[in-house]
This record gives sequence, C-alpha cells and structure tokens, in this order.
Amino acid sequence: MTLWPRSLFGRLILLLVAVVGLVALTTFLLFNRDRAALGLQHAGRQHKRQKQRGQTHDNRCESNPPPGRPAHTNPPQIVPTS
Repeated sequence: MTLWPRSLFGRLILLLVAVVGLVALTTFLLFNRDRAALGLQHAGRQHKRQKQRGQTHDNRCESNPPPGRPAHTNPPQIVPTS
C-alpha cells in the first residue's frame, strides 16, 4: 500500500488539495492577524477620542456631561399626585 497515487490524475488531485489547503491556512492566518491589528487601532482611536472629549472611563458621570446636554445637579424627583 502506498500513500502516493500512481496515476497522473491522482497526483494532480493530491497537489490541488494540498495547494487549496495551504492557501486556506495562509488566508486564515493573515486575516486573523490583520483583524487583530485593526481591532487594536480602533481601540486606540476610541481611547484618543474619549481623552479629547474628557470622557475617560474613570470620569464618565452626570457632573461631566457630553457637550449639548445640561448638567443636572440633583436628579429629578417623582412627586405623587393626589
């Protein structure tokens, strides 16, 4: 029993399967690495925008609202009627 096909057609099919597998593996590895790099770039841009707006994770609160929203010193009170 041999693992290598005897006919030319069998060898060509084996070569085709090997090439397709190699291309699929290479594509997966390259796009996975590229996607991770894009994720890091996006996170960096988001952090930079938050720092420019003064809204880092530590100081996000109602006393420092985003531009265009009024700052509420006291939360609205619900008053029962009747």
